[in-house]
Amino acid sequence: MVFIHMSTPRLSTLCLAPENPGMHESVSRLLDYARRKSPEFARPGNDFARLQVQLQVSSATLTNWKSRGISKEGAIRAERELGCSANWILTGEGDEDAQAKAVDTAEFVEVRRVDVSFSNGEGRVVYNEDDRPPLSFRADYLRKLGINKGNAIVVDAIGISNEPKIRDGAVVLLNRADKSRLNGEFYAFRVDGELLIKRLQTVEGVGILAIAENSDFKPKQKIYTAADDFEVIGRAVWTGIEL
Repeated sequence: MVFIHMSTPRLSTLCLAPENPGMHESVSRLLDYARRKSPEFARPGNDFARLQVQLQVSSATLTNWKSRGISKEGAIRAERELGCSANWILTGEGDEDAQAKAVDTAEFVEVRRVDVSFSNGEGRVVYNEDDRPPLSFRADYLRKLGINKGNAIVVDAIGISNEPKIRDGAVVLLNRADKSRLNGEFYAFRVDGELLIKRLQTVEGVGILAIAENSDFKPKQKIYTAADDFEVIGRAVWTGIEL
């Protein structure tokens, strides 16, 4: 009698169909992680547009990543912005979540300054893959504002719609963890591919009311509804300008 032994293949050797066919596996991992872990990806919409805003990269860069794979710099940026492990994104090995970083107890903290301009007037969107030199803030000041370093970014404001509160050419500190209590404070947001800063207020049963600070700016108010491709990025908590 002859016995035939049929071994079960190990899971790691199985050829599994990719979650996103036609896309490089590193980008597929990144996109799947963002959909599972990031609240910005929880609602219907263009996930690649959200990924572009979240990582502050150009559409050409995303297109290149989809065919050739995410770059090391892109994976490091994804780790910083989304919390996924850069090594896992690149190789598929190890824990998908980045290891917790030690709390920064230094007197000053460098806050990332992204090369993106938010409009103080008509909508405007400018993307650049590289960051600008960071700005330094006192660590105790960020704690006073209730901002974790990982949720703080600095952007540029262009236009006059929020003068005199936010001047044309000012830099603005955003708290990306504060985006749900829309109570009339200044918020940075994206709508239909444009980046803006306005006072935002929820109007029950209607939508979100955007209000320009400058009384001479037209239109001073505008309502955004569920039909708009709308996303709050973070609350503006500080602004500064070179004299």
